Amino acid sequence: MVAPTPSWSPRRRCPFRGRRGGCRCQRPSGPTTAPCPTAPSAKDFEYTAAQLNEGISTLTGTATDAVNNTRSITWQLKVDRTHPSVALPLVGDDVDPDPEDPAVYVAVNESQFSLLAEPTDVYSGVTRVRLLDGLANQVSSHDFDCSTGCPTAPAAVALSGPVSSLTTDQTYTVEVTDAVGLKSFHPVRLVADRDAPLAPAEVALRSYTVGAPAAIGWETQEDPDIGTDLRGSGIARSEYRVQRLLGSFGPWESTEEDQFEISALPAETVQVEVRSVDAAGNVGPTAGQTVTIVPTNDPTPAQPVGGTNTIWSSPVSVDR
Repeated sequence: MVAPTPSWSPRRRCPFRGRRGGCRCQRPSGPTTAPCPTAPSAKDFEYTAAQLNEGISTLTGTATDAVNNTRSITWQLKVDRTHPSVALPLVGDDVDPDPEDPAVYVAVNESQFSLLAEPTDVYSGVTRVRLLDGLANQVSSHDFDCSTGCPTAPAAVALSGPVSSLTTDQTYTVEVTDAVGLKSFHPVRLVADRDAPLAPAEVALRSYTVGAPAAIGWETQEDPDIGTDLRGSGIARSEYRVQRLLGSFGPWESTEEDQFEISALPAETVQVEVRSVDAAGNVGPTAGQTVTIVPTNDPTPAQPVGGTNTIWSSPVSVDR
């Protein structure tokens, strides 16, 4: 390969000779006795990361041959100096948050408890999140798929552990690791809420006008405190179901209100069951009532059949 304006031509006698008479090629920058390599070995070039800003930087490498022909390649380099983070949703933060008691209430069933964690890492992505006990022993772990790049904001993952390792009120640590090995540690106070909320009271017809849906409501009761100085996780929602005459109960429906509406005919009688669910997932006992649908503006409305509320079942606990 020769330059566009070579300093010598093969047709001419070589103007330079070595000590042993060998011909030397003259490059534009002057003569040399060593030929330029056509396939040199790989060369590592070092670049101090401190010279780069955090985030994505663009680097360009250029190769030049003996006659000044060049070719370049460009690639991106991600610099990550920021430790990952994690959000630990406060169970019950829509119910009755207590800024002086930022504990995470965990759902508990017969075998394990569960804690939601939402890790994030802006630059290199999250590779792993772990739950450690007070002695730094691993209780639970989750590895993320990094085959096409580690996720920077993956969906929340459930970290679980055996109930046998969980006391009522205990401090754990959530460890998050990103793709470049940076770690962060987040202490979290876990509170095991094993107590179901009380059954609703005063299930009854609230309002009804002929031609409009009937509103059936109740009085939501409290979620008991845990021990003597620790509040419960709080009522998260109510669930209800209805049985019409000669029919069976429908599925449980969920509501954050203390009533629901139902289409009914005047003087129709329905059986209603209501229960409360706390923020840790404990399901309380069921309160049942037979309700007769009568216009509430009737001066002599019919009285509900069945007397006072009936508690139909005992508390159960589920892992939500």
